[in-house]
Amino acid sequence: MGSDSGSRFRIESDVFVELLDEDAEEFAVPDGVTGIADHAFAYRPSLASLAIPDGVTHIGESAFEGCSSLKSLAMPASLRSIGTGAFYGCSALETLELPASLTDIGFATFEGCFSLTSLTIPASVTSIGFWAFRGCASLEKLEIPASVTSIGLYAFVGCPSLILRVVKGSFAEQYAKDNGITYELI
Repeated sequence: MGSDSGSRFRIESDVFVELLDEDAEEFAVPDGVTGIADHAFAYRPSLASLAIPDGVTHIGESAFEGCSSLKSLAMPASLRSIGTGAFYGCSALETLELPASLTDIGFATFEGCFSLTSLTIPASVTSIGFWAFRGCASLEKLEIPASVTSIGLYAFVGCPSLILRVVKGSFAEQYAKDNGITYELI
């Protein structure tokens, strides 16, 4: 087990395990960390700003769940996977750019991100999970790359203004048609 001199966090085997400072408003994950553990930042309502260094390849399940003040976050280019519900209930999250190394958006990853208005899905993504964007009520347009060949049920339920931007003949176009989701061709 490792920690900084002020015992603000715990790191074990290069994985960021827990932010111990429950009132932190901003935080920078230390260099050398390769993963963010399940629930590492969960329910830190004061956390508004977070920096994750390059080298982090995995964000665990519910890692940021309930971080209701978190507005934006830059993902490292090294990131390959994001766990189930990682951003569940991050109601202030407005924008997010996912790295080109990411291959899937899992179950309930962004569920309850009510303020999310902008998200870039890279062409490396092949699947979007069940309830992935459920309740993202402010999300108006989302481009789904042709690389996506699987979208889970109810992935976009509770997104009343959403228009999917899809490639003609793609899986995403058929998904939109089958589920009554407004879409436009790109």
